[in-house]
Amino acid sequence: MRQRRWIALLLLLCGLGREARAATSPDVLADLIAGDRLRLSRLFARSAPEVSLPDGVQAEGEVDGQYIQPSLGFRRPDPTLIFAAQLGLSLDTSAAGWWRGGRLVFAVLTVGSSGNPDRAVGDLQGISALYQHTRARFHDIYVRQRFGFGLVRLGVMNGNDYFDATGLADILQNGSFSLAPTIGVDISGLSHSGLGAVLRLGNGQRALRLGVFQGDPVDTFQHVLGRGGIGFIELDDTLGAPPGRLTLKLGAWQYWQSRRFAASLGPSLGGFYGIAEWRRRLSGGARLGVFAQLAANPHAAGEVAGYTGVGVRLSHFVIGRPHDVTALGVARAFLRHQPEPAETAVELAYLARVAPRLYLEPDLQWIRHADGQNRTAWVGLIGFGLAL
Repeated sequence: MRQRRWIALLLLLCGLGREARAATSPDVLADLIAGDRLRLSRLFARSAPEVSLPDGVQAEGEVDGQYIQPSLGFRRPDPTLIFAAQLGLSLDTSAAGWWRGGRLVFAVLTVGSSGNPDRAVGDLQGISALYQHTRARFHDIYVRQRFGFGLVRLGVMNGNDYFDATGLADILQNGSFSLAPTIGVDISGLSHSGLGAVLRLGNGQRALRLGVFQGDPVDTFQHVLGRGGIGFIELDDTLGAPPGRLTLKLGAWQYWQSRRFAASLGPSLGGFYGIAEWRRRLSGGARLGVFAQLAANPHAAGEVAGYTGVGVRLSHFVIGRPHDVTALGVARAFLRHQPEPAETAVELAYLARVAPRLYLEPDLQWIRHADGQNRTAWVGLIGFGLAL
C-alpha cells in the first residue's frame, strides 16, 4: 500500500498537462540518445569516431581495459586484469525510408577477467564498473520509437542506462555511483542487460519514465518470464538555465521473485532513490558539477538498508585539454546484520584524452569497513579506452 501511495505521488508531481517549456534542455537531448551510443561516444560526444554507412546505418565500437591492484595493510593480493570490447550498430528508420521516428539498436559485449577484484578486497559495493564474469553477450537489441510527447524502447537493454543514473558520476568506477547498492547488491545480476521495456513521457525539461525488466538477466533468453521481474518509475525535472542548471530525479522500484529462486536471485523487495545534479559553467570556461544520491530499502530482507553518495566533477579546466575530466566521490552503504554499520568508499578519478581515439583513466579508492567488517583497503586502478 505504501508503494502505491508513492507511485501516485510521482504521477501527480509529473504534471504532464503542464505547458512544455519552449527549449529542450541538454539533459533531455542526452536522454533521447542514452543507451543508443557507446560509453566513449557519450563522454566525447563531439569527437568520438563514428562511421556513417548507407541508408541510415551507423557503427561504433570501443575497447576498454583495467589493471587493478588492491592493498590490504601489509598484504597485497594479486592484481586483476579486465578487458572488454563492444561493437554497436544502429539504423535510423527515417533515413532508411522505412518509417518515421524509429531506430533499431544492436550491440554485443565481451568481457574477460583474470579474477574477481571484489573477492580480493572483500568489499560489497564493487570497485570496478567494468567487471563482469568472463563471457560474451548481447548488450543491446531493441527498437526505439518516438511519438508526439515521448518515446518507447522495447527489447534487450540495460535498465541502469535509464533509471537511477547519475551523469556527473560517469567516470567514477565504484559500483554504487552508477547503481545504488540497495538495488545492485540486494538483487543479483541487475547490472546486466535484460529483456525489458522503457516508456518516457514529457516535453521540455520534465519527464516521467516507466520501465519493466526481467528478474534474472544474466542468461537473457532463458527463463524470461519464470524468474521474476523488476519495475521502475522515475520523475526527472531540470530547473534553471545556463550557466547553471539543477536536475532532480525521484524514483521508486519494486522487485518481485518467487520463493523458489529467492535464495539465489534475491527476495521480493522494493525501495526508493533520489538524485540531484547541479551543473555550472565557470568563468574561464571550466565546468563544475556537484551531485548527491540517496536510496533506501525499507524491507528487512535486504542486506543494504540505505545509501548516500556525494561527489564533484570538473572538466574543461586545463587549457588546451577540453576533454580531460576529474571527479571525487564518497559512497556509503548502510548495512544490516554486520559488525560495522556501513561500508564507505572514497574515490578520486581522472580521465585524460591522450589521442583523438584514446583515453587513460587513473583511479584511486579507499574502502573502509569492507562488507561491514573491520578491514580497510586501498585500490589503485589504471584504465584505458579506445574508440573504434
